[in-house]
Order: sequence, then structure tokens, then C-alpha cells
Amino acid sequence: MEAGPKATRGFDLALTELISHDAHLFLIEAGSQAGAEALAQLPGREAMRQDLDAAAAVVAHTAATMGRDMPRDAPELLMRNLQHPRWEEVAQRCLSCANCTMVCPTCFCTTVEDHNDLLGVDSSRDRRWDSCFTMDYSYIHGGAVRPSVSSRYRQWMTHKLATWHEQFGTYGCVGCGRCITWCPVGIDITEETHAIGASEEQESAALENLERILSEHPFFADLDKSFLSLACGCARNAHFEGGRFIFHEGGAADNFYLLRQGRVALQISAPGRGANTFLTLEPGEVFGVNWLVPPYRWSYDARTLESARVIAMDAHCLRNKCEADHDLGYDIMKRLMPILIERLHATRLQFLDLYGAHV
Repeated sequence: MEAGPKATRGFDLALTELISHDAHLFLIEAGSQAGAEALAQLPGREAMRQDLDAAAAVVAHTAATMGRDMPRDAPELLMRNLQHPRWEEVAQRCLSCANCTMVCPTCFCTTVEDHNDLLGVDSSRDRRWDSCFTMDYSYIHGGAVRPSVSSRYRQWMTHKLATWHEQFGTYGCVGCGRCITWCPVGIDITEETHAIGASEEQESAALENLERILSEHPFFADLDKSFLSLACGCARNAHFEGGRFIFHEGGAADNFYLLRQGRVALQISAPGRGANTFLTLEPGEVFGVNWLVPPYRWSYDARTLESARVIAMDAHCLRNKCEADHDLGYDIMKRLMPILIERLHATRLQFLDLYGAHV
């Protein structure tokens, strides 16, 4: 936390307890003029070198045995993850009891109360301790700004570890652990921060893995790395069991699919004739090009013939990125056009074979 266990500023008197087999002493250091004046009134003696060394050893031992730490990039980490699902998860445990803020040495939230006597003669305004965990603390005309437990916990934690740093150049947490000790459900501020950081690392690793998978698919082969990173932001892995429909004719074309494993049949249905397969896809092929053309509806069914793994590209996301970066859009169009022409030709041959004998 960059804040101890040795106090370096912002104090009047700092006491370090020194316990040995034959003595129990306190080394007292003045940190202000007021502290020096108070220290001068106390009985004692001048500290010797062995006293200073013993105090330094106590501080070093305490620092080494704290057992908890905080990510060094905590301010940036939390501000990047204001919508992280962890806030809702911790809210399921948090009682919003305000214990943590009541025992925190740096919490200073207050509220103001106005009082009038029954005769309307005397009025007073009092300030008292309050907590950002109470519903009323953020109440303004019309309701509370932070009505949910998750929003109040996020406010407290981001203030301690992020916005406090912006205001004062240091953390609002001194690492004392009182909020952890006094929490009736055992919520640990260090654990929650690390959990958000760990999920970010997992997402980053998954994204890197997905980018590698995309780059290995024939459709995205040799795609510029910057374009690949853009496309990766719209991608996710998906798995379908054999015999399952991936989409149906007439449904919203909300994805574009890259087949990695398995086989997929593209089918059309005709009255009285049932489903007819007009194309069977193998790994390395793509399907679902309706995502590119309004009204963005499927014009056929897609059904797995066996267990299949695909990369599903979010259509809305990919369209927006193509609109924002015309070079990316042009590159994707160049990759799609040969596929469309080849499939039109294959479908033409199939229909000639089907109807040729009757022409």
C-alpha cells in the first residue's frame, strides 16, 4: 500500500513497541511540532543506537509477516473494471452493515442533521459520522444515487484504492486490516482486488489464444495483425453437439461462423420435400454470410452432422468495426467474395444435376 507499517508522515507521535526478555519499552518519534511539544512533557530517555536498531527490526519483521498485498496497479485496475461482475458477486455476501467504514482509520464520511425545537425558536445543525454504505448517504431529490449494495461497495473500494490516489497521491487504505477483521461475512479488500486482476489476466490469455486460433483459420490467413486484433474483439469459441441446429431460416443473422472442427450441413426446406442439403462444410470453411446484407436474416438452416467447434463472430460488432475502418471492411469483403462465387457455382452445378434430366 506504500503506507507502512512504519509511519513516515502525517502523524504527531509514532510509537514502536519493543519487547525483550528483560524490558518492555516504547520508542516514540515526533512527527510534528505539536508532537514534539507533547513528547517533551513525557518522562523518558534519549533513544540509543540499539533502540533504533531494535525498532527497525520490529518494523522489518512486521512488514515481512503481513501476509497480504495489493496489486501495484490497483488504481488503474479498478477504474478499468467498473462494470466487472465481481461487484455483483461480492454484493451477494455484503450486508451493507458499514462495519468496515466505522473501523477504518481514514474514512471521514459525515452527514448533516437539522433540528428545530417545538416552539420554532431555536434551530441547530449538527454533523455526525455516516457511511457511504448507507442508502441515505447518496440520497438526493428523487432517490439515492447508489441504490444497490454493489454500487456502494464499488464506491467505497474505488475511493480507497483509486480516486483517493488521484486526489492525494496516495492510497486511502493504510493496510491495517481492520475492515477484514470486523467484516461479519469475511470480505477481504485485498482478495477482491486480486480477483478482479486475475480475471483480467485470464481474459487477456483467452484473447491471446483466440487471436492465435483466428490467425490459423484459412479465412483470416495473413490478415494484418492490427485487423486481426480488431476482429478478435468480436469473436468467441462455441461448441455444438452433432445433429443440432446452429441457426434456422428466417432467424436474426447475428453471427458469422468459422468452422474449426466437425462438419456442418447447409439446408433449405421446400413444401412436401423436407430439408435438402445444398452444401456440406468441412473444417476451415465459413458460413453465415447473411450477417453482411440487410435485413440480416438467415436464408437457410445450418445443422451439425457431428460434434462441431466454431468461432462465432458477433455480427453487430464486426459490422461496426468494418464501418469504422474501411480498410478492414474491404479486406474482409475480398476474402468473402471468392467464397460466395464458388458456392454459387457449386449450387448451380447441383441444380443442373438435380433438374437436368427434366429439362
